[in-house]
Amino acid sequence: MAGKSAGAASNEEQSPRLLDVTEIYKPSVHVNPIFAAVGVNLDKLYTASEASEIVFQYVEKEKLVKATNKSLVILDAILCDALFKGAMKRGCTYPTEIHKKDIGSTFINRMQPHHRITRGNDTAVRKGTLKPIQILTERRQGNKKVTKLSGLESFFVDAEVLASELQKKFACSTSMTELPGIICKCFIFSVYFLISER
Repeated sequence: MAGKSAGAASNEEQSPRLLDVTEIYKPSVHVNPIFAAVGVNLDKLYTASEASEIVFQYVEKEKLVKATNKSLVILDAILCDALFKGAMKRGCTYPTEIHKKDIGSTFINRMQPHHRITRGNDTAVRKGTLKPIQILTERRQGNKKVTKLSGLESFFVDAEVLASELQKKFACSTSMTELPGIICKCFIFSVYFLISER
């Protein structure tokens, strides 16, 4: 029994830790009046669906759905400013209504983008949109191909451990550069699948 539980524990340690990436948004000065009117926290980070729900709560609260056409929302001064103030060119007139299908995405575009990355017990929240891992292939000295990887640290991938693992798995040479990247002389698709397993 004790041997089985120790083996199970070692399997858990060796299994890859699942990666969870979530785009989240922080209320900006443009949309703060909508959040205040609905009575929700301005300091919290919201998913896209949560943010859309908040703007639709405001629309319901203020009864802004057009009576003659339920697919349109009438823009009152607060909602119009939240969605369009500062985003339109000078001389353009502000719209008086918007399609329901467009209101959520327009509202989210006025918020500050952030992203949350979780792998196992490690979590990081960063400003801005997520920068992807870059995998590039170059041809050097005739027919030799080199695969370059960068941006691994954002996803809690240890570059040194991955370089060692790539060396063993593909019987290739690897090297680390000044920038957070790995140079590997192996096939690009194999590298991609190995990273996605981690």
